[in-house]
Amino acid sequence: MAKYPSEMFGYYWKDTSKEAQSARKKHHCPFHDSECFKKSRLVDYPFGVCTAHTDGKEIALCPRRFLENGIVFRDIAKTHFGSIHNIVVFSEVGLPGIGKLVLSKRKARMGFNPATGEQIKIPAKTVVKMRLGKACKDAIVPPK
Repeated sequence: MAKYPSEMFGYYWKDTSKEAQSARKKHHCPFHDSECFKKSRLVDYPFGVCTAHTDGKEIALCPRRFLENGIVFRDIAKTHFGSIHNIVVFSEVGLPGIGKLVLSKRKARMGFNPATGEQIKIPAKTVVKMRLGKACKDAIVPPK
């Protein structure tokens, strides 16, 4: 069966509209209104593939798509569990004894290019932060 991208930067791969071309040129994710974060080992810019077509099915590849207004999670719950009433979507993941992985939004800010000293604008983005638990902190830096 054929395997190919179905959707790139939020638009069907054959879409030639101005919006689709602009999103591809800017590497823009329309689902989170920011630059796509998926990197490839083959190219130096964001990969941009949201879904792929394989074995006659559309497969979501981008983790951001699963958080798209909870729609994908609701569809998964309906299909596999028959109801949307028994799911909860978390923006953080706990690792017992270690800490929590938490999504955090960074605001846009001004910075400097270290090579040239030129002032640059650093865009807003969502990052993953690790909040260490007490036991893990104490193991790394023992309390006084």
